[in-house]
Amino acid sequence: MEWIKAVIRTNPAGIEPITGLLITHDVSGMEIVDPTETRKLLTGVPQDWDYIDESALPAADDSASIAFYVAANAEGGEMLAKIRIALDNLILKYGDDLGLLTLVCDHVDDESWLYEWKKYFRPLRIGKVVIVPE
Repeated sequence: MEWIKAVIRTNPAGIEPITGLLITHDVSGMEIVDPTETRKLLTGVPQDWDYIDESALPAADDSASIAFYVAANAEGGEMLAKIRIALDNLILKYGDDLGLLTLVCDHVDDESWLYEWKKYFRPLRIGKVVIVPE
């Protein structure tokens, strides 16, 4: 099945209004990337890690993003059109207080997801049981 990955670029102040907007448009799952929360995690005490990959460090700017997926069909297209209109209404209401509120879409095929995870899965031994992918 084909999917559309949609990413809304905003700032930390825009996360709550945008997630609320997406929920009202029946988006059930989102990935929120908020650099302020990452900074809190990295500077918090106690630190529960020995090493953090540099790719986990937040960007120098205060941009944030919210990603979600919709089906690449007529229904998904209608949902994205309604979300674009709602984002335009947020811009009218808040101006640039919530960032640019740009919506970027990209097509994704779920076939790669189906097998992609397996290359990172290693057999796990628990006592006499070994867990392996099919």
